[in-house]
Amino acid sequence: DKVFLGGSDLHEEGVWKWLNGEPVNRTLFLPGEPNDLNGENCLSTRKTGYNDVGCFLNYKYICE
Repeated sequence: DKVFLGGSDLHEEGVWKWLNGEPVNRTLFLPGEPNDLNGENCLSTRKTGYNDVGCFLNYKYICE
């Protein structure tokens, strides 16, 4: 399943942070991600790594 993880680059494009302000480990993104396709600003997961997706998607979420 795809889920939101509580991270985004909404405050500054390309600067990925968790809700608590800590930086996201960018080495965990899938190859070619994040790509900001059509304004993707929220962090989600797939089976093998992180992906950026639109914040409007109706995914379940996991937060600390």
